[in-house]
Amino acid sequence: MTSAAPEVWSRLRATRSAPPGRATATPPRRRTYAAAMEQFEELMRAAEQVGAAARPLPLFYALSQAGRAVTAAQADEPWQLRGHGLQLKDEGRALLDRRVSPEGGPGTSYRRVAEATGSAVLQQPVTVGALCASLPDLAVVPELCGAKPRALFVQPIAQSGGAVLVMSRDVEAYVVNLPAAIATTEDTASVLRDHLLDYPTVAGWALPDPPRLVPPSDGWGAATVLRWQVSEDVQSSLEDRFTRAFADAAVAELGRLIDELPRRSRTASPVAGTPLRR
Repeated sequence: MTSAAPEVWSRLRATRSAPPGRATATPPRRRTYAAAMEQFEELMRAAEQVGAAARPLPLFYALSQAGRAVTAAQADEPWQLRGHGLQLKDEGRALLDRRVSPEGGPGTSYRRVAEATGSAVLQQPVTVGALCASLPDLAVVPELCGAKPRALFVQPIAQSGGAVLVMSRDVEAYVVNLPAAIATTEDTASVLRDHLLDYPTVAGWALPDPPRLVPPSDGWGAATVLRWQVSEDVQSSLEDRFTRAFADAAVAELGRLIDELPRRSRTASPVAGTPLRR
């Protein structure tokens, strides 16, 4: 188990006396946040000291306390939690084939934390194997994922090269952890199209011509470059933001240069002989 860096714990510990968000709104929220964060840290440290067989228990309760802290700081009223919100069904299946189902009402820990963090919630049962495959840290362990769709790693490709800035509506990114078949098939687009149906948020992708493919290695799935086209509204907004940022930077640089001028050279402006204003 990898321990968090000491500075991370220091920052989290400091929030007990200066809680974030709505944890300062009422005394009960503040007390819950401080107590939950303290127990979260203690349970996480306890998990570091025990073996793999016993570790899930303190980790579970640490996660439960973290959820209480999140809702105390972020959730709307009523923010108090009632129940876990998830159920693991045995049904005589192997562990990775057992199903996790949502249960309980809107006040459960699972639903309230999801709402507070802007996360989607399960609407139907899903297997433990599918959940493992959806986690980036576990998506590179084939034994836990099987044939389930794995979490994809997306690395945007910068448009700018050196001092040249390119403003294009086309956005490209490396997409990693795809099926091995995309690197060997003659119809890469069809294989990708079928596989990416399980990833609705990547809709609108296109393959560059020719495709750039990398075969699987070291537990990672295959990789390729995909391209998306930014909408005109988004592109216009990005250009406006860039223009404003460039103008602000230019004004700041001009002010710096003026500050560096000798005092005697600041008596007149090169425009119409008017005095310079700082």
